[in-house]
Amino acid sequence: GSLLFSPQPLRPELTMSDGAPPRPRSADVVVCGGGIVGCACAYFLSKRGLRPLLVERHEIACAASGKAGGFLAREWGQGAKEALHHKGFDLHEELAAELGLTSFRRLPTLSVGSGRQGRAPKQPRAPWVDQVPSKMMDENTAQVNPREVTTRMFEAAVANGASLLVGNVEGVRKEGERIAAVIVDGAEVLCDSVVFAMGPWSVLVEKWLPDIRVPMEGIVSTSLVFRLPSPVTPPCALFCEEDEFGCHLEVNPRVDSTVYVCGC
Repeated sequence: GSLLFSPQPLRPELTMSDGAPPRPRSADVVVCGGGIVGCACAYFLSKRGLRPLLVERHEIACAASGKAGGFLAREWGQGAKEALHHKGFDLHEELAAELGLTSFRRLPTLSVGSGRQGRAPKQPRAPWVDQVPSKMMDENTAQVNPREVTTRMFEAAVANGASLLVGNVEGVRKEGERIAAVIVDGAEVLCDSVVFAMGPWSVLVEKWLPDIRVPMEGIVSTSLVFRLPSPVTPPCALFCEEDEFGCHLEVNPRVDSTVYVCGC
């Protein structure tokens, strides 16, 4: 079945009792997916006075949006992606101030080489990186915990009048060329507009809208999160050189004493 989070309190809780709010029959905009893209859509739509309905089958930020590294690099975009990198980096900094994010911070990024460290520099940038050679890669990078920014945008959207329906999107109903309703657990939710922000599950749109193609590709990677007794100081992100198999590690210490490590 499906349940609806009511707009209040600010941190809504899922209730299985008979007194749960009735499921909605319509919405200005239905946003499918409770990850960072869906929550961003709900947040910015709510700031414009709309009351979007966000549909998520599990919970907010339950997949990649709650488990990604959160590394931000303003100047690493090329070609058509360059302007997007600039805008995305600046927007995260604005959201950090607007939503009171505690995990956002600027920090440098070091390139870490292979082999053991030779003669140590007089004033190493990061004394805790002492077993291999390292050099400055970019002084103007940043990080944020993706789960925090995603949930904070959702909470702010709810405070502005958005709501969350927990359920499984199963398809759409069209009237002519427009989508008139989104089907959630077998029931229609009428809408004026719809946003599909379901990550890799967005390929389902090809079945619901046969004329639409959703290109999807990716890589297989592994990430681990370690918790230390205290935060790493001074903070810096590490990008390790590729090994003989073409793989490399990324190390991202966070403000909450955790260290995010990933590699492909």
